[in-house]
Amino acid sequence: MKKAIACVLGLVCVVNAFSQGVDTDPKAKAILDKLSAKTKGYSSITASFNYILDNKKANLKATQKGSVSIKGQKYKLALDEYMILNNGATAWTYSKETNEVQIESAAEVSKNGLNPNEIFTIWEKGFKYKYEKETTLNGVKCDIIKLFPKDTKGKNYHTIVLTINKGKMQVQQVDVLGKSGEIYSYVVTKFAPNVALTEAEFNFDKTKYPGVDVIDNR
Repeated sequence: MKKAIACVLGLVCVVNAFSQGVDTDPKAKAILDKLSAKTKGYSSITASFNYILDNKKANLKATQKGSVSIKGQKYKLALDEYMILNNGATAWTYSKETNEVQIESAAEVSKNGLNPNEIFTIWEKGFKYKYEKETTLNGVKCDIIKLFPKDTKGKNYHTIVLTINKGKMQVQQVDVLGKSGEIYSYVVTKFAPNVALTEAEFNFDKTKYPGVDVIDNR
């Protein structure tokens, strides 16, 4: 279950030696610094996205829809098959298919790399970056920046490509490039900052899921 969710967060790909020869690009840094500053100024974020797995070698293409709500260290991530709720202390991972919820400490989930809080500021730690080009996506002017992990040990990916809306200074699309040619794409379809979110948004209410199987791993 965790492996599938990790893929959706763009954490399942592979490393490549190219990342070790890239210097930090001042133009890319200037854009990313502005993006970080604006993102951190939001009291909360809600976003909808399309997740696309494309592996031409395996003749595989799959699409899921998802949404995420973030407030400080709390978040709710909803996908077609799974949902994760994290109130900062406790995390619940719910499978719609099996009607099962697994409970873990938020710290344990964070150690596994499942942290949507960092989706919009992922570049701040452990990456080199390079400005690629300016492009137009759906009529919107965007900057393309590539990220490369500094420490390749234990990483499954070699490159993350950010498409950033120049006017709104928001992440428009994330493409995670894998060793075997697979591409994990996350296309933001809706982005809304400073939305009022209640504490109930980040807690699992088992009364809403009759017959749910609860597995407490704490």
